[in-house]
Amino acid sequence: MNDPTHCPFAGFDHNLPDHRATAETQWRGLRAEPGLPRSAAHGGFHILSRYEDVTAAALDWETFSSAQGIAIPDLHFNERLVPVEYDPPRLRAFRRIVMRFLTPTAVAQHEAAARDIARSLVDALPRAGRIDFVETFARPFPTGVALTVFGFPNSDADRLDKLINSAIGGRGDEAARAASEELEAYLTAFVTNRREHPVGSDNIIDAIVASSDDDLLSPAEQLSFVKLLLFGGFTTTTFALSSFIAWIAEHPQDRERLVHHPDLMRSAADEIVRYSSPGTYLGRTTMREVELAGTSLAAGSRVVLGYGSANRDPAQFDRPDELILDRSPNPHLGFGMGPHRCIGVHLAKLELTVAAETLLSALPAFRLDPEGEPIHWMSGETQGMTNLPLILGDA
Repeated sequence: MNDPTHCPFAGFDHNLPDHRATAETQWRGLRAEPGLPRSAAHGGFHILSRYEDVTAAALDWETFSSAQGIAIPDLHFNERLVPVEYDPPRLRAFRRIVMRFLTPTAVAQHEAAARDIARSLVDALPRAGRIDFVETFARPFPTGVALTVFGFPNSDADRLDKLINSAIGGRGDEAARAASEELEAYLTAFVTNRREHPVGSDNIIDAIVASSDDDLLSPAEQLSFVKLLLFGGFTTTTFALSSFIAWIAEHPQDRERLVHHPDLMRSAADEIVRYSSPGTYLGRTTMREVELAGTSLAAGSRVVLGYGSANRDPAQFDRPDELILDRSPNPHLGFGMGPHRCIGVHLAKLELTVAAETLLSALPAFRLDPEGEPIHWMSGETQGMTNLPLILGDA
């Protein structure tokens, strides 16, 4: 048994500003610790960092439940997030409402629109000079695709993007609370309007709103479901794309390899997700006494599943800190594991493939800007670069 009173990670807190900047070093230390290290932050929680332990907990949803919240500390929303803060069987019922819109065949119907969005953003970039890649491409691209797929007006893209990033990027501060309240008001009005004035379209939002006909989703749960889709659709692809471009900027040989061997894009998309792990941490609560990795956990214990650390575990992945375009096999946990696995996996892969192909074929040579604003990272459960200064062109 490990002794929590002597844990060197008692101050571990994934919500600290720019936590991700040094996370890989912390992950190596966590994985080397016996048992499950315990942090005293936010009332206390154990940290699962090894691939084997994270997988075991993610698959055992009856013991490691999501229904008490996936964020530590709590996100302060009015309702549980649908569907991720529910367990089976209700989780499966929620997922069935939208899954027909997120199959590979259904997602493929949005490829042309996604390519148009990507090309328009690349065409608007200068051929030479300084840019912030996150601001000019990595944020607006998945936002535009998500609004198209989900059925939101494109005119609201900037407003929604700012509200969502503010709501989840400043855990507990007043700006985050204000953004959450404004987002709640916007979505309440939007969903209510769609409920009272159906537009007759066949998309995800209308399917969620129509689900009230069989009493599966309450109005509050409908709102929560829409909110969760926006969180996932806006932020995770942004962070994956930023990590990919940062890697390519320092490894131009991989750009050449992808350009000349486009068949690698399928495996590269998976590897981008493993390497970047935007869904970095998720909370769980134990529903019974359990022992994992030699640590006894009482019923009601809070734990954090470190997906980012698990995806860098050398016991599972060779050269885990490198982005290897043709990595195979690649059983990464970047989309989660078990019944809570990301429902937007096929949309995310389409976005990554379209964006990477468009950027690598049309973007001029680029490199990291050594004189640009230092890179900052969003903290919390979903983590990634919030800016990425680049220099375009050969100058």
